[in-house]
Amino acid sequence: MDDESAEDWQEQPTESVGPSDTPSPPVFMERLAKYLASAGVASRRECEEYIRLGRVTVDGAMITEVGTKIDPQTADVRFDDERVKPEPKVYWWINKPKGVLSTSKDTHGRRTVLDLLPRTGKRLYCVGRLDEESTGLLLMTNDGEMALRLTHPRYGVAKTYVALVAGRVTPDAMAQMTKGVWLAEGKARVSHVKPLGTIGKASRLQIVLREGKNREIRRMFAKLGHKVMSLHRTAIGPLKIRRVKIGEARPASPEEIFELRRLARLVKGPDGAPVAQQPSKPNRKRPAKHPAKRAGVGGRSKLSARPAAAKPFRPKKGTKKAIGRQSKRRQGRSR
Repeated sequence: MDDESAEDWQEQPTESVGPSDTPSPPVFMERLAKYLASAGVASRRECEEYIRLGRVTVDGAMITEVGTKIDPQTADVRFDDERVKPEPKVYWWINKPKGVLSTSKDTHGRRTVLDLLPRTGKRLYCVGRLDEESTGLLLMTNDGEMALRLTHPRYGVAKTYVALVAGRVTPDAMAQMTKGVWLAEGKARVSHVKPLGTIGKASRLQIVLREGKNREIRRMFAKLGHKVMSLHRTAIGPLKIRRVKIGEARPASPEEIFELRRLARLVKGPDGAPVAQQPSKPNRKRPAKHPAKRAGVGGRSKLSARPAAAKPFRPKKGTKKAIGRQSKRRQGRSR
């Protein structure tokens, strides 16, 4: 998939027609290859090749220019003389177990993440692949634009992992991981490393990553002389594994989909700019259960109220001091 650009969508200005001065709503144009990919025809690259070969028509006219833009609301797009319509977007959470591949198909017949999903009849993408030995949260969707934005380093979406590493990982090694470790394709770095304790001779660490090179965490630890014994992804952005057991899947809730779109900068504000963060709920303080106890005389607070007078000390009955006082009182009465 290609990286998205501002040219994928273009707003076309329209003029008012007739006596009314109210302008008609703007028309949004979309790249033809992107439209075909979102309809599940093929990947963006493959759709561009289909356009060059003349297999795509728009409103009856053959299109061979890859950069052609269309109105997705009104255009009659056909691929090999069959009408193309965008399919509805689906989003699935998977708690991936060990031994399952993060791919749509395998030539050797091994289990893939699609085997954990009900049959949807849609072409789904893995958002942030996990290697065969890693476990944890995985997002499957046919929303190619969102999948790209959630994985591209430009958007910096955080992914949180818990790793069990052989040996004691020193503070110097953790600092080196945040500064960067040289791999074959360049320098790789993590955003944050936090020790969570030890299990025997192994170290347990929380790692936050904002880029996605192949087996990046395992290779970084190998460079530092440590072997990753287990790696589990716990969160994508603020979204954590919830209500999905290992080896199972569930559809994302509307609130989770909104948060995913916000992370991908697909949620626009009134000014057209991406929404940086989800609107916060108003801070409603709970009323005091006993307001009378918190205020002193004349509305003063408990700390500013005058302290109460100390009670005189009176020993308990049966103690030596109490018996001594009683004997003195009896002697005084007898006199």
